[in-house]
Amino acid sequence: MLNRWQSWLWLGAVLALSFLLRTHHAGVPLVDTSDWRQTDTAAIAYFYYHDGIRLLHPQLWHDGPGPDYTQLELQITPAITALLAHLFGFGSVLLHLVPDALFTLTVLPLWALVSRHLGQGVARFTVLAYVLLPLGVFFGRVFQPESAQVFFGVFGLWVVDRWALRRGALRYMAAVAVLALAVLAKLPNGMILPAAAALALEDRLWDWRAILRPKPLATVAGLTLLPAAAGAGYTLLQAHVSAGGTHYVNFIVTSLADPYIAGTSNLARFAWRDVLGMAITPAGLAAAVLGAVVLARRRAPWVWAWGLGILLYALVVLRAIRFQYYLMPLLPWLGLMMGLGLNHLAETLGKLAPRARLLPRLAAVSLLVSLLCGGLFQIRGFWPPYMPWYTA
Repeated sequence: MLNRWQSWLWLGAVLALSFLLRTHHAGVPLVDTSDWRQTDTAAIAYFYYHDGIRLLHPQLWHDGPGPDYTQLELQITPAITALLAHLFGFGSVLLHLVPDALFTLTVLPLWALVSRHLGQGVARFTVLAYVLLPLGVFFGRVFQPESAQVFFGVFGLWVVDRWALRRGALRYMAAVAVLALAVLAKLPNGMILPAAAALALEDRLWDWRAILRPKPLATVAGLTLLPAAAGAGYTLLQAHVSAGGTHYVNFIVTSLADPYIAGTSNLARFAWRDVLGMAITPAGLAAAVLGAVVLARRRAPWVWAWGLGILLYALVVLRAIRFQYYLMPLLPWLGLMMGLGLNHLAETLGKLAPRARLLPRLAAVSLLVSLLCGGLFQIRGFWPPYMPWYTA
């Protein structure tokens, strides 16, 4: 058990590690993996910077005569970048550091949420696993909306948890607003809403009579339906305004309705490889499976609800979308499951060797280091050949 100052010191070290790990070649142009998506987002930020921030009209320059509006999510990352560009100038460094900062700041609400419900030991390993997962090492610094999606998703769950701990009208409105912002950041963040409902009903989740009363039902409806309606309404609005937006929405819907399951295709096999190799890695999978066994003994329904949303989302990605960066929202929950497993491993080794105090932690940290090394090998091709890791 760490005291207050030790906890802050640990958090500071993890935040520094996370931020620095993603500054690799921060000054180079957006020419690495998913450069097409990064340059789209950068173009929106460029127009926000030069023409003013018009959130309902994100604009590109490659879809014919302007104005050519695009994208279906609320452009949070480009808006933040445009504001900061007035202070620091518009360039590649800023375009990489803004998503890096958002990804790194996710550590704070993730730590607070896990620490309150599952203990500091689990929280320490959770945030460390989260920042070391290889998919986040690369895509946590690319100029795309996924870092904002991850941050506001976890932040929304933390705000709901704070309201559940100390209820009040203002805290409830803040929770609804942040959850709505999370879904607006990217519509698939709707997967966190079951976990938000479980956190809201934590003290009465097993009392069905209490849940079915009007007040609890209205509370959960506000926390789930209002953010979902905000995200869906904005997406449909942008689909009519954006160039190609309606076509993309139709593509997703028809892909999900297609009876030809993508699991039989080469693309799906590639996606499964990405999930195992980059989103979690074999070492991380072993820790996460152990974490699931540990979780079965604990009373944490919000974690299972979050996991159910994650599972459904992952199936959608693997069946219909198949871009690696769409797996980014899995990382906080995977980090949590790994944190449970690694903490259990450390505690078990501590009981077997009570005099070797550092042995349990060194064993768990060694597993994390192997995760990072194996993960960096998996993503080594994401940077162009002239930007290898050893030149950082």
